Amino acid sequence: MTDQRGPHLDDTLGAVLNGYAWLPGLLRRGGGCAVQARVLGQRGLALRGPDAVRFLRGNRITGNGRYGYHHQDLGAGDQAAAEEIVIESNDIWGNSLDGIRFDRPLTDAVIINNRIRNNGRQCAEAAEGGGESVRYSQNTLVDQRASWPADGHRGKVLRVDHRYAVVAANDATTLTLTPIRPGSANSWSADTPPPGTPYELPAAPTSRAGIMINAAADSVTIRGNLIRDTRSHTQTHGILITDRGDCVNCRVVENDLDGNRFAIQTDTPPGGGHWEGNHGDQ
Repeated sequence: MTDQRGPHLDDTLGAVLNGYAWLPGLLRRGGGCAVQARVLGQRGLALRGPDAVRFLRGNRITGNGRYGYHHQDLGAGDQAAAEEIVIESNDIWGNSLDGIRFDRPLTDAVIINNRIRNNGRQCAEAAEGGGESVRYSQNTLVDQRASWPADGHRGKVLRVDHRYAVVAANDATTLTLTPIRPGSANSWSADTPPPGTPYELPAAPTSRAGIMINAAADSVTIRGNLIRDTRSHTQTHGILITDRGDCVNCRVVENDLDGNRFAIQTDTPPGGGHWEGNHGDQ
């Protein structure tokens, strides 16, 4: 399933999996579905409520402009933990930021037997330019002096004066932009910029993990996943627990973590549980 909608910069998302549409608290299951090339500036699957989904099995989630799977923080007003989520046997690869990211507390979640590979493709440093080397069309920016990594700006917001657009893909000198809305021939929030107008692109996040836990996790199992980066070398961590995250009584066992810059990084020390048999965790 390829979603052709526009970038929706407020991060609102409706995902459809086997006929189930995302509404707050209403997506109950997903399985056997491809969530591919959501162009982008967006994640493949975003969930917000504590009861938003129970099972995600057998899906291909790839080529998205942000995260593969993102369980979102609802803010201070609602901090109930998401319980008994199962993420199993999915293929999550080539997404721009983290493969799987939790910004909401978790309890009794199970993340098993997934292939999470070569994510973090949004790896390019901040960039700016202008002048005679720069030209624009309705859907592109070309800077002949640039030397960008392939898709290193994918999912970023490009700003040109008062205008903005979202990068769908890039090569060394050209940014391809996603349409501003479905069916639109134009990618810009206003008129197409004149040649030479200065542009700005933000830096990529420094951490782009296969699995990032950025919230409290209690009794979570992460087992038997292949979390590798042997091709793009853009997935900085296999598993990252941030200083906002926490793992209490978790089982993180028998994961294949080859090729990541850091196999496992725990900015917050785990509280008990089992951490063993993780290959590549040197």
